[in-house]
Amino acid sequence: MAQNPSPVNMDFLLGAVVAIVSAFIGAATQYLLEGRRTRNEKKEQWVKAALEWAVNGRKDSLRRADLSRADLRRADLGPEDESTESVDLSYAKLSRADLSGANLSRADLSGADLRRVKLYGANLYWANLYGTNLRGANLSVANLSEVPLSGVNLRGANLRGTNLRGANLSGVNLRGADLLIANLSGTSLYGADLRRADLRETNLRGANLYRADLRAANLFEAKYDVTTVWPDGFDPVAAGAILI
Repeated sequence: MAQNPSPVNMDFLLGAVVAIVSAFIGAATQYLLEGRRTRNEKKEQWVKAALEWAVNGRKDSLRRADLSRADLRRADLGPEDESTESVDLSYAKLSRADLSGANLSRADLSGADLRRVKLYGANLYWANLYGTNLRGANLSVANLSEVPLSGVNLRGANLRGTNLRGANLSGVNLRGADLLIANLSGTSLYGADLRRADLRETNLRGANLYRADLRAANLFEAKYDVTTVWPDGFDPVAAGAILI
């Protein structure tokens, strides 16, 4: 008759199997981590080279580029003067990239994926943002003056303290956006979705809010003047706004 394996032999076999599996998992994990590290290093090298090309005249070198999660803080990608072109970032993937303090003056960002991108303090003067997705992006203290933003998705974006003077925000989705102390003077917000937006202490002098949806928007101490255009039937004083 066959004898059952002793408990000692079973424990030994089980321990051996566990050791082999653990070693395999450890080796596989190390392989995956090294592969990811290598890919990240290659991406960083490519991004650095592409930025150098862009700065040195290859303005189209970043078109459709995958720059997601890239560190582009304080990158100077603006034109050298009025006669030169700015960088072409059209249709680029920039989700979760860090462009804080970057100079993107007159840059072409049309069609780019800018979801949750960091543009804190960035200069976007006269940039082309047509068709971009800026949902949840951080644009706090950025310069967006004179930028046509019609058709841009800014839902839930952080625009706190942002300079939007003279920008075109007609029909833009700003639902739930943070616009605390932002400069919206002379801005067109015609038909914009501002539901639940934070507009406290914003500068709305000369702004056009005709047909804008201001339901549940917070306008406490927002500043406006006699040239500000409100939606039909809207009472800015009752909403907490202040006539200057």
